[in-house]
Amino acid sequence: MTTGLSIGLTGNWQQAAAELDQIGRQVFPAAMAGLLTKAAWDVRDAMRTYISSGVIDKPRDFTKKAFTVKPANWRDGDNMKAEINVLPKQAEYFWFLIMGGDRHPQDSGKGAANDFLTWSRRPTGFGGAYAKNFVKKTSHDNREERLARRGARAARHAFATATANTIGPHRDMRWIGRQGYKPATFFGTVQGIEGYWQRPARLTKEQRWAMYGKKVNTFNTRVAAAQRRMDRVGNLNGIKQATRDAYEQSQQGITPRLAHMPWTKPGQQAKLLLAFRSTVPYDARFDYDGVMTSAFNNRVNDAALASSLRYHKGIFQTNAGRYAP
Repeated sequence: MTTGLSIGLTGNWQQAAAELDQIGRQVFPAAMAGLLTKAAWDVRDAMRTYISSGVIDKPRDFTKKAFTVKPANWRDGDNMKAEINVLPKQAEYFWFLIMGGDRHPQDSGKGAANDFLTWSRRPTGFGGAYAKNFVKKTSHDNREERLARRGARAARHAFATATANTIGPHRDMRWIGRQGYKPATFFGTVQGIEGYWQRPARLTKEQRWAMYGKKVNTFNTRVAAAQRRMDRVGNLNGIKQATRDAYEQSQQGITPRLAHMPWTKPGQQAKLLLAFRSTVPYDARFDYDGVMTSAFNNRVNDAALASSLRYHKGIFQTNAGRYAP
């Protein structure tokens, strides 16, 4: 919302004015405007008291001072009203407390991510999930990585185009091959949990070959030995069990290849940094209309109107001919 919440306080003063004497009719608009303005201030004060009553947990001055008053103007005649407004930024928050409903990340509201945030690897000193610096750093690092990865993809594409017709080994253009590589972050859903995750540590090309390349070579060597045995005597009697197993796997089409081996280091997995929920449900628990109506009715009544009339009639009679509300 950009204009804030607003309510106008009006009264059916024309009928009451018809029953007054001449002086009363002259001062009545000012008396009514004063009464409506006082009612508006009463509503403002009642809202502040209501906010501090516990309906909002630990409200700050930002919330308490959200309500402002626009006085009634007696010159407005039939359109006379006093207004209680909620400042635009606070109105975005109060809207869901008053109306209820589900708020989504793109909706106006609290403005920060803390109510969508449900868990943090680095909580606040009080145990809360929203540690502002950690959230900002995590999102900033993720944004920087996405930009860097975009540039790396463009560089790989350009390199592949430039070396398409060349023969021989080429330098490692993969992300992990970058100088100073370290596991970074991504935003996504893992096992049903949406949030920022730290990528698992990965093997370098050399580490992967040392861990899996030799196993692939050993498997191929054993299969070749078993095949020679089969070609020579027709059976595998007398050879090691590992060689038999390798040969049986090859006959079943199970052949390990380095391309099928993982790049993730053994025992490593994605680590959750920040967990979010997709919506924040709000109950309509702020009785805006009830508080406003109660405060208005306590102020605007026959006795209060009569008192306001007496006050303005006194001013009129004291300053005869020079009356200015």
